[in-house]
Amino acid sequence: MTLAARFRMDSVSSDYNGSILVVIPDANSNGQPGVRVAIACDPTTQQWKLYDVSNPNAPIALATIGNVSQGTFNTIYLYAKDKEGPSDSVRVVCWWNGAKVYDSSEAASQPNTVTTGPYVNFGVKCDWPWTTQTGTAVVTFDWVAYAEQMVSPSDPWPSTPLAGFMDGNISPDAYQATNIMSRFVGFNDEAGTRLFDPATGQISMTEAFHVNGNDPQSSGITNGGYYWVNTIAINPDDGFGWMGWSAEASYSYPDRGNVMVRGINQWEIYDAGVPEPGADVVALTFYKPNADTTEAYALTCNRTTGSYRLYKATSTTSNPFDYNQYMPLSLVRFHRRGVMFGTDTPKVVTYVNDFDRFFYVEEVNENGIPITGIKVIPGNESLMLPAVGDAVSITGYLDVVDGEAAIRAFGISVPVPGTLPAPLTMQCKAVGGAPVGVQPGLPPINGPSNVGLLISIVGTVTAKDPINEFSPEWFTIDDGTGGISYYVDGSGNLQAVPGVKVKLLNAPVNVGDFVSVVGVSSVDALIYRPDPQTRQLKGIQRCVLPRDASDVIVY
Repeated sequence: MTLAARFRMDSVSSDYNGSILVVIPDANSNGQPGVRVAIACDPTTQQWKLYDVSNPNAPIALATIGNVSQGTFNTIYLYAKDKEGPSDSVRVVCWWNGAKVYDSSEAASQPNTVTTGPYVNFGVKCDWPWTTQTGTAVVTFDWVAYAEQMVSPSDPWPSTPLAGFMDGNISPDAYQATNIMSRFVGFNDEAGTRLFDPATGQISMTEAFHVNGNDPQSSGITNGGYYWVNTIAINPDDGFGWMGWSAEASYSYPDRGNVMVRGINQWEIYDAGVPEPGADVVALTFYKPNADTTEAYALTCNRTTGSYRLYKATSTTSNPFDYNQYMPLSLVRFHRRGVMFGTDTPKVVTYVNDFDRFFYVEEVNENGIPITGIKVIPGNESLMLPAVGDAVSITGYLDVVDGEAAIRAFGISVPVPGTLPAPLTMQCKAVGGAPVGVQPGLPPINGPSNVGLLISIVGTVTAKDPINEFSPEWFTIDDGTGGISYYVDGSGNLQAVPGVKVKLLNAPVNVGDFVSVVGVSSVDALIYRPDPQTRQLKGIQRCVLPRDASDVIVY
């Protein structure tokens, strides 16, 4: 990873020790260690130095880069690479005004290695990794550029997706799209501490609301166009941050102006609604007319008419804000990913996996006919799993896990007796079905999605797990209606067999048996592969999860 800049020091105090560039290559994705390096000012010598900051409390100077001179532009390139394999080495290279001043492959002083995530930063005082940065400075950046690969001063800047070159002289209207925004809270969980720390008089810096990567429609994926947060306000009753979302004019989702709610230093997001459809929320604030009442105000601006309107929501001691939305299971797959909700009524449990800690719930209509089901993954190890036949209410958020829509549950009610629905009988070709909401389709697509529902199929056993000969984990059955399943053999090659995969340890079947199977229609992630560029799913396939051996009958 390379970070480069042309900059000028306009003023600098004698005690300034700020870092102006930080480069940390990704050392998590391949399991190999990487480095943390930064360019910072040494106030004792008034020189720029390259520091190893693998331990931010004890930075180590690797090289002296140049003098901290005011009024003169300097150009710096900083490259850092993690280990790409056990026999590989990390590498750090730095160029100052066109000349190479440090190369770890040639230098006696070597950076330490550390496991970390990717990060680049530039500024007067980069916010990481220094624990204490002193002094003041004014820096003018003429241009800043970054790239995933090594780039030297003699190289043209690459145009790959993970590269950018920002120069206001060349493109004065250009901007770098990002969605990293935080607000320091000014609210502390300790009684009596609000806005300012009474001991230091400083605004609290330990608690923050983060917006990183939370698309109001689909968390973590830039769908619908560029989006951002216009305003954040803090609810004085609970310290939760209310965020007014906005987006570019061409944003294609209908939730412009959505107000989302988030807790202190938490990832949980709640949906407070859209004050005015199609209008931006440009300001949020709270007002307490008395001790028992809190009013939330949202100022909107309509992009079409240009008019401003003020909206109000009221919370009282007897009727406080309820951040959860409550909905039937049939609507869950269409909910926003990452946004908390609750089920409207208890749902019956159809399958439980105690070892991997997940279960399935199902919903029926007024006539008792199954209409939808979904996987539930408890988000807390202390949550007790229900049993098959129990009915439970769930609070959590929607996610897609290895190609399957699922609820990550952070609340499961005390179980009450439920009524198990009869399984839906279908042909093998119908298992899986078309995409619905966030649930991807599972080929061959024949009919609507039935992922999460209790189903029944019949057919001939066409294959068994060849890897675990004495404890087979799966088999396939085929009724001649079409479709194939895949598995990875002992040599790591992908093999195909006709039929639907049934995942059950030590199932009492042999190839050639004619069997019936009852189980939950699910997604097999054995060959799950996310495309790193598009993040689309590759290779997911349908499967059936019997509850136990009694769900498999050999005729």
